[in-house]
Amino acid sequence: MINHYVKVLKNYPDFMSLEQMRIACNMSKKTARLLLQSGTIPCEISDKKTHKYNIAKVDILIYLKQNYIAPEKSRLPEGSYSKFPQCHKRDFYTMALQKIKNSDPESYHDLLSLRQASELSGISTTVLENWARENKCFYAFRKNNAYVIPKLMLVEFLARNSLT
Repeated sequence: MINHYVKVLKNYPDFMSLEQMRIACNMSKKTARLLLQSGTIPCEISDKKTHKYNIAKVDILIYLKQNYIAPEKSRLPEGSYSKFPQCHKRDFYTMALQKIKNSDPESYHDLLSLRQASELSGISTTVLENWARENKCFYAFRKNNAYVIPKLMLVEFLARNSLT
């Protein structure tokens, strides 16, 4: 099996991009990115938006060999695929609530658009829209074909979940 990896990587350059690595290793973009960000596969990171990662073919081969021999050692940390940051969910809510407390109360109206709620709390608009659509978290309603969130309800939801 290890010889198979050597043959596959033979067709690639000595230093690969994220896309080349994920195709060679037959993995998703998210898994490849998480392996690089966690340091499981060493790489050089540049400030470029495209071709951000510069990965040595030797490091990929070492990872594939380790993964073949002892897959439990090369796994990603638990919670890597979570929608929330690597911190505990309670900490996530606490950080969002703290960001709201530190903001200027007069800078936002009582009814917030998803973009405004995102700016205020630091939670992505996608997550806020999912919460509003699922109607699980706070009272959000549609106005002019867009979700609107009462600021008080958002704060109350974050405060309630930061305590549990």
